[in-house]
Amino acid sequence: MENSIEKIWEKGNHGSIMKPDFYNRKTSIVYQKINEVMKKDQLLLIPVSIGIISLLLFYKKYDAAIATTIFLGLHYIFNHLIINKLSRLEIGQKSYSFLIEYQKLLKSTVKKYALYMGTVFSGGLSFVFYCVYKETEVFTKIIQNQNLSKILVLVGFIYIILTIISVSFYLLNTKILYWKLLKKIDVLLKEYNESESQL
Repeated sequence: MENSIEKIWEKGNHGSIMKPDFYNRKTSIVYQKINEVMKKDQLLLIPVSIGIISLLLFYKKYDAAIATTIFLGLHYIFNHLIINKLSRLEIGQKSYSFLIEYQKLLKSTVKKYALYMGTVFSGGLSFVFYCVYKETEVFTKIIQNQNLSKILVLVGFIYIILTIISVSFYLLNTKILYWKLLKKIDVLLKEYNESESQL
């Protein structure tokens, strides 16, 4: 059924279909696909986390492994709460109104999540980074000299670099995974408006 609706929609030959029913079904398909991608993206975090923690344990960075486990565990829970919120929305009979609100919610979520990645996530990552490298020669010399200004500069530099990497990775990942699906929402809204103007 989904494939047949997809083909009809892509060809633009859906004059024989009742428009409200057609758009409701099309909206449901796009919404379900976005939810599926979000859940698959979330599941990918599990093997990645296991790989990172295993690597830290292999190199006997036990405190870093514990910190990473807690950090990524909380990150997973945070992601799960967001996905739960976005995947439990009711489309109802007014698919156009739903798409407008859903589009706003997605854009708001992306902005808030980018802020989270640039603050909380980067902060947690900085702490893990410290746990991994705290016994290296550079860190040891700075701490031994008790040079507070150098410590602050180093911590600030690391935090800024990790913030740029975290936010950039998130935005790139979002574009790669969701760009086509988000574009479909734009196209669907445009077609909906065009069909209404022809009535």
